Amino acid sequence: MKSKKAQLSLEFLLVFAALTAFLSVFLPVYSTAQNSLKLKAIETTQEIALQKTYGIARQAQVLGFESSLNAEIILQANETELKFDEAKGELQMSFTHAGISKTISQKTSFPIEIETPAKLEKGKYSVQAKGGTPVVLNVERQE
Repeated sequence: MKSKKAQLSLEFLLVFAALTAFLSVFLPVYSTAQNSLKLKAIETTQEIALQKTYGIARQAQVLGFESSLNAEIILQANETELKFDEAKGELQMSFTHAGISKTISQKTSFPIEIETPAKLEKGKYSVQAKGGTPVVLNVERQE
């Protein structure tokens, strides 16, 4: 009777050791994949925010002086900066999350002036675009 119990314990230990070895190999791979997917989701959210911002700026430009449009955007990155590069004619969004920085941009055919704090934190924002030359963008945090 003792030999069967010992054999069962030994088989259990072998199965447990194999499972532990399997998990120790695949957990780092899983963790890396999860972090990569999280970063891609944040990048996609930032791109949507840039496209919404550009969209209302373009509409305000088409509608002309005295027009004013609003949109809500969500920023998922820890730190975001919105600026207009006059030389390239691009609306640019630079963001940093988990130590990784990236800049995305949208070409424009009209000038944009941005009245926004230098750095935007993660959260909900209201974007207001006022028509004219240049189109004036104001980004304010919502509570």
